[in-house]
Amino acid sequence: MQNPSAHDLRQLNQMLDVVKLFLQDRVSPQGLVGTLSFLLENLEYAPEEWKETFRQKWGLLEMLNAEAREARRPLTEVERQYAKNITKEIKKLVENMMTS
Repeated sequence: MQNPSAHDLRQLNQMLDVVKLFLQDRVSPQGLVGTLSFLLENLEYAPEEWKETFRQKWGLLEMLNAEAREARRPLTEVERQYAKNITKEIKKLVENMMTS
């Protein structure tokens, strides 16, 4: 795998920023999901396999968020902890991509 381009490194750093904010309860689940989706689509050279792994984890977050929105309620404490665990997995995935 080739090293990420300068453009992709900026996108990956922004992913880490929003992940850290979510883990600190400083950004909403909706903000996390939307920002990660936007940044993923703006990566130029990420391998398709990596993107698919990212999308699988992101999809779990999106599903939790959608269910809560549909029920017109915030995430429950259990859902929030599950979302944080998934977000930590995404953080590791992004960090690994940055150092590849």
